[in-house]
Amino acid sequence: MSNFGARLAMGFVLVGAAVAVRLAFWQLDRHHERKAANEVLLAARQAPAIDLGSDDPAAGRMATGRGRFERAGELLLRNRVHNQAPGVHVVTPFRVEGADRVIWVLRGFAHASDGIRPGAVPPPVPGVVTVLGELQPLPVTENDGQPTVVDGDTTWRRLDAGMAKRRRPEAPPLVMYLSGGVSGPGALPAVEPPVLDNGPHFSYVIQWLAIATALLAFGWWFVRKPAGREPSPPVQSP
Repeated sequence: MSNFGARLAMGFVLVGAAVAVRLAFWQLDRHHERKAANEVLLAARQAPAIDLGSDDPAAGRMATGRGRFERAGELLLRNRVHNQAPGVHVVTPFRVEGADRVIWVLRGFAHASDGIRPGAVPPPVPGVVTVLGELQPLPVTENDGQPTVVDGDTTWRRLDAGMAKRRRPEAPPLVMYLSGGVSGPGALPAVEPPVLDNGPHFSYVIQWLAIATALLAFGWWFVRKPAGREPSPPVQSP
């Protein structure tokens, strides 16, 4: 290989390795950020439950409150699974007594054979009830939660903070994962809050560093010509 070709090939290898290392450090930063956020949420879970009628709601906290469900603003999150059966998650606004506040409550799971249309969703317990559950932050998505209309009914792939704010401006960007199951005020099988783990970011760090190492090893092998690789000179005629 010519000197110019060797330099060019090594340049591509070094650039690729540098990009891989940069991506590894980016994933490491995300790992640390998620770990720190999980530590905050774990500490919040261990704190006493807050009263939604008087205390400010906060992500990760257990909360309780008295009020009424408002089914007019109910949302359905499609393609969920419970006990290996398809269905939807039912999210219903809950107006808190004694406070000008609405809380989004994930009442639970409703069966739907196609994962989209559950038919008649069982109503919550009517009248003034007491709810108890864990508050989780609403995510911000790029597509408004990806709404889809089937047979005139709208479902969402996931909750979205912006969409929820437009539908209930007085509600904080939180959702309560209701405790109690079918015997509770939500009258649906309860949905467990998200599991707090550090995600796959650290494994991505290892993968990107492995890619960088492989690129450098390949570049060294490709540019360097080991002994014996040069073609043999032609045999001279006698």
